[in-house]
Amino acid sequence: MQDTTFTPHQKLIILGQTIPTNVIKHISPMNSELDYPDLSTFNIGNITITLHDPDGHYNPNNPDNFWTQNHYQQSGNRGAVEIQIGVSECRSGSLSTDTFQSTFHGQIANIRANLRPPEIIIEALDATQNLRPTRLDDFGTPRRLILTEDTNANNNAYSGRYPFPESAIPSNKSVNAQTNLTRVEMTDVGTISTEGTASPLNYQVANNTIETEGGPLWTPETPLVTYKDAYRYKRVDTLVRKILEHYGITDYEIDIDPQETDIPHFASHGRPGFELENQNNTPS
Repeated sequence: MQDTTFTPHQKLIILGQTIPTNVIKHISPMNSELDYPDLSTFNIGNITITLHDPDGHYNPNNPDNFWTQNHYQQSGNRGAVEIQIGVSECRSGSLSTDTFQSTFHGQIANIRANLRPPEIIIEALDATQNLRPTRLDDFGTPRRLILTEDTNANNNAYSGRYPFPESAIPSNKSVNAQTNLTRVEMTDVGTISTEGTASPLNYQVANNTIETEGGPLWTPETPLVTYKDAYRYKRVDTLVRKILEHYGITDYEIDIDPQETDIPHFASHGRPGFELENQNNTPS
């Protein structure tokens, strides 16, 4: 009867290179948590790796370091990190066979160097780090539209009014504008002035319109706006898939369980059904 032994192993791969085990001092367990119901913020899996580095081989301050030798930027920032775990199976009288499975795919977010002891501490985040700084209103279908002045509106002399079509209301934070003929850039001032020196090139997005300061633009110029409108007539899981693929995440599983709430997270056709950030800290 043959004796069989199983030995667990952990493999660290950075920039496609397997890091020698005698260099690895410590790899922390992966930490992750779910941020709910703040759907516009994404928490991420993170891991900390400590490498013994007496000769500065992994130090970002060394111009001839591990990173540059592997044709990467000297800082190592956003370098690919993979961690695999596996088991070596060895039967008496035969060579061992190794089976590994990847448990972490991510990128380097920060590298710190310690002199005593001489070591490098690498903080790596999984691929969802690309989503963390992104607000939900950054997503949408890109549109370009020339707006027509509302000549029937009861405007005062300090503003011109250019309504968006009801079917194409953009997120206020995603609008850029320029004049349609001369392509002069317009400036979103947040709130237009109603006194003093005024310029119709200054505008605010309010009441589903662009309102220009100091009256309407000179004829025949009108605002040419670039914006992202809401994803209408799309399933929620389709929207999540598009967001993930936009940031290069292609290995995913999407499972949205039915939720019973007084106010739904999403109304029909994928539109947000309520303010995604729960400002009142009450259950939804």
